[in-house]
Amino acid sequence: MCSRWATVLVALVSAGVVALVAAGPASAHSFLAATDPPQGARLAAAPDSVALQLSEAVVPGSALISVRRADGIDVVIPPPATESGDTVVRQPLPGVGAGVYLVSWQVTSAVDGHDSAGELAFAVGTDPSAEVPLAATGIPDVEPFAAVVAWGFFTGLAVASGGLTRRYLLGGAEGGHRWVRAGAIVALTSLLARSAVEGPQAVGARPTIALALPAAAVLLALVPPLARVRTAIPAGLLIAAAVTWSARSHSAASYGMAGAVLDAVHLVAAAAWAGALAQVVDVLWRDHRAGRAVRLEPVRRYARPALWLVVAVSLSGLGQAALLLPRWQAVWSTAYGQVLMVKTVLLAAALSTAAVARQRGLPGGRPRLLRRATASELWLVAGVLGAAALLVTTPPPAPTAALESLLGPPPITGPTVRAMDLAGSLTVDIAAGQDRLDVWVVSPSGGVEGATVDIAAVMPDGTTGELHPRPCGPGCFTQEMELPAGTTRLQVAAHAPGWTGGRMGADLVWPPPAARPERFDAMAQAMRAADEVTVTESVTSDAAGEATGASQATMSGAAFVDLMPWAGGGAVDVRPIEGRPDTFTFYLPGSRMFFEATVDAYGRLEYQRMVNPGHEIGYTLEYPAPAPTSSATEQARPR
Repeated sequence: MCSRWATVLVALVSAGVVALVAAGPASAHSFLAATDPPQGARLAAAPDSVALQLSEAVVPGSALISVRRADGIDVVIPPPATESGDTVVRQPLPGVGAGVYLVSWQVTSAVDGHDSAGELAFAVGTDPSAEVPLAATGIPDVEPFAAVVAWGFFTGLAVASGGLTRRYLLGGAEGGHRWVRAGAIVALTSLLARSAVEGPQAVGARPTIALALPAAAVLLALVPPLARVRTAIPAGLLIAAAVTWSARSHSAASYGMAGAVLDAVHLVAAAAWAGALAQVVDVLWRDHRAGRAVRLEPVRRYARPALWLVVAVSLSGLGQAALLLPRWQAVWSTAYGQVLMVKTVLLAAALSTAAVARQRGLPGGRPRLLRRATASELWLVAGVLGAAALLVTTPPPAPTAALESLLGPPPITGPTVRAMDLAGSLTVDIAAGQDRLDVWVVSPSGGVEGATVDIAAVMPDGTTGELHPRPCGPGCFTQEMELPAGTTRLQVAAHAPGWTGGRMGADLVWPPPAARPERFDAMAQAMRAADEVTVTESVTSDAAGEATGASQATMSGAAFVDLMPWAGGGAVDVRPIEGRPDTFTFYLPGSRMFFEATVDAYGRLEYQRMVNPGHEIGYTLEYPAPAPTSSATEQARPR
């Protein structure tokens, strides 16, 4: 599984030979040609090592490789080593057992100092149909200070909200502004503390998220001086502060605006419930200590909207749980789920005590029962706010995925027919073996989520039909298919959200011509022997568009080879094209690149067509004079 970094680096080739060679070979980039084991391999026994074959030498000691299981557990590995003139990086894998492993790598080119990075996955003795979480499920460390800060914000918001309800509960009595001020100051202090501890690096490169806490702090700072004015103004400021806080919630991070709104409803309803309840408890206990008759009207006024607030808290909480818990097992198997269970139990207990107060204490005017029930309810709601603060600082469980979606289809073994071309701004990569057809829809950043394909096939006998392969990951489709002898013509229409789709055609010849890897080696050798070559390049990034204006550069044949992704070898499926003895194709699996090469009588390149994710690049090569006959060029002649 090549990462976005790897595929983006692949697309750098399309910047043009002239741009790459203006300063000579030092402008090349290191491309991944092949890996051992290959991406998606299903192995019966664990390999001793992972090897990365690159297009050029890397700086010794620069390779950074990490290996982790699909469930997020890191594998302890020794430092990697380089081989074959530092073009192969080998990572030993001692003590690796059954499982799916993700290998992330980064290397630095010894030619120009540029970094290349990528990722691949393989399985050892594991059922690919099984599902695993995409991150470790162990209980992570929760920073106590962060949880305290979040609890302070929630509590301050509740206290301020309660102050706004005091006039309503007491029938117009004043005094609520003191609660509003105190709560706003506590919430503001908590926000400033969180901002100081986290810093801007905690929110990445999303400016709207980065501004959430400062914006909430500004809103809260306006509340104390406006606490005495009309209730609607400070209430609006408190709600706005809660909404901005929710912009940094787990729900917002996973589901954008919809998640932020759901979290804001939950937070505002909970703060209003807790704040109003605190005012009721205050009134009841003040009357008790003063020896006055208990005022039941504030309790009745509170009971009317409290039911709807509890409904809002419960439904929004259930909605967030459904969004953030990928499976029911996560409720008891993850830290987030366990804290959520505690919060749910506390909420249920608070609702039970509220029911006792409403059904038994309020109708008969039993002040002692009301005091105890409402006080107990308040303590339980405070516990709910504490559990909510823990949830804020506990990462939700990662979604599960079938191992097959991480691995993709297993590499085709045996003879393989390949084709690759643009379909609009997308690229369709086809591989077919004796009994399987794989189709990939890729962009410059890798397999495309939500991609679809429509495939029509014309068989060698002229019959036509439609193919309906099953999805096997982002942009991946596969099906069992036994190619008949002869040429099967495929017409593939590819589409994906956010990309211009299109059509591409491919002729799959079965059985394929015998592989001729020696032709690739002879071509590379003949090119390195060329003293001078003029290269004309054209680039196409959309099948419906025209190629960019041709660019030319003159260099040695060796310099041209050093600029090519195949410079370090690693080409597979080197096969001649039937009826064209001077042309052959080959493929670089590590970087998903397809090449069609035409050579002259001396084995040197005359034309090369290269297709990579998002681009088609053509190279026309001209030489100043016929090459002298030598044993090398004689061996390079096509046969």
